[in-house]
Amino acid sequence: MKFYKEGTGLKSAWWNQVCESAQGRIPVLIFKFNRRPIQVCIPLHAINTEWEEDNKKIAFMPMDEWLEILRRNWKIYSMLDRLKNVN
Repeated sequence: MKFYKEGTGLKSAWWNQVCESAQGRIPVLIFKFNRRPIQVCIPLHAINTEWEEDNKKIAFMPMDEWLEILRRNWKIYSMLDRLKNVN
């Protein structure tokens, strides 16, 4: 999670770092600027797992929306992770 005093948007270096650290898993970046709500950045394929994996296509959302997507897709994420580990 990144905290900063000033700003309004994602810094590309943050996203690049998260994607590299994810090592093939779904990258998730959570960040917050002072006096602004927590934001979550995820690739679009994390929202709809049937879409092509492309970490350059991203979405921003409030934390509660991300938690709802996570709840809805948790079983799918677990299954996809297991499939990647088999190969």
